Amino acid sequence: MLIRCLLLLSLGISTALELQSRVMPNEHIVTFKEYLSESAQTNVLNEMLGQGAWAAIPNARPFTRGADSDFTVIKVKESGAEEALRAHALVKGVHAERKLKALPAEAPRGGPGFEGAMDAVKGGGEGMGGGTGGGDG
Repeated sequence: MLIRCLLLLSLGISTALELQSRVMPNEHIVTFKEYLSESAQTNVLNEMLGQGAWAAIPNARPFTRGADSDFTVIKVKESGAEEALRAHALVKGVHAERKLKALPAEAPRGGPGFEGAMDAVKGGGEGMGGGTGGGDG
């Protein structure tokens, strides 16, 4: 699935990017109806899936580690765990985990391509109306 978006760079130059989204096999975002400690989340998941049937994917945000949260990302050993998780009273939802990758998109007609925009950001200015990227005029 490709999604087009517009990235606004700090100089006011816009560049089209393509976002590629892919579902990660057997990885799920589990949302809870309330904020739970990591141990409470573990208890809920063990109760529904069984100990050893799943593993938590480590949180990449160090400032939130150890804090209560209303979601966690897990990897299950076998598919089909979604229905068992949804049945628990504390589980709000279960969603497939996706990974996004940003790629340069084709240039819109009449506009500069990704390289031209990046050259302008670096000070090249080619394809962006002349200019050197420095100075007021």
